[in-house]
Amino acid sequence: MRIRQILLVHPNRSTRALIKKYIFSELSDVEFFECENGCNALGELNMNPFDVVIVTTRLIDMPAPELKSKLAESPHNEMTPFIILSEEENGDDQQRLHQLGFKHVVALRVRPAELIEKINEVCDPRMWRKDKRFYIPKTDVLIDVQGNSIGASLINISRGGILLELITYSPELLMASDLRITLQIPDANGSRALSDLTCRLLRVNVTEWQPNSCPAAMRVTFVFHELAKEQMVAMGELLRSAVEENPQMEAQG
Repeated sequence: MRIRQILLVHPNRSTRALIKKYIFSELSDVEFFECENGCNALGELNMNPFDVVIVTTRLIDMPAPELKSKLAESPHNEMTPFIILSEEENGDDQQRLHQLGFKHVVALRVRPAELIEKINEVCDPRMWRKDKRFYIPKTDVLIDVQGNSIGASLINISRGGILLELITYSPELLMASDLRITLQIPDANGSRALSDLTCRLLRVNVTEWQPNSCPAAMRVTFVFHELAKEQMVAMGELLRSAVEENPQMEAQG
């Protein structure tokens, strides 16, 4: 999973902490870089690329429009979305900020939830996907790890990874090294296998719990890792033929 890199510029440390706390409560795929003034922010912008820049109207050392203008001249961030935080009690300066050329304005004190919405609007991780995802019904999935086998149900698969649903009483095994997945995929001649796909764990979402509060049912994302060339070729052929046989297998969203 790619992490969204956010530059947060605000002179007040406690306010920065509150903003980060709020965003972290809603988004798990973000990382913050903090600056207390425009000068330091420009230094970061000239050295590092960011996915989003969030700036308050209350900069002390330079007007926010000047920072936005210089952002467009930076070598790494000329196209980086710029979110401006209106911090007036009633958000009355929003119209003025729009007139100054700020496209993405959030009234932080009035509608803080808009900040999450705005981050997702200007930087949507779904737009980063390079590989189409596919749902192939009646596919049997077997996870082999450290001498154990765990059955799973396929939710979707792409050239880069796989999303599964499973029940296990040993969830720690999913974090072990040398984890391999085998797919048994139905076709016109019965089924075909794609074996020993080396994976590593990317994300776990627990959907049910055991009585002792340990995870039971989970949705688990694995990314394929160091697949052999012939495995990559077989994967491509499998997905292509699956869609040719049943076009609705391409997953949406």
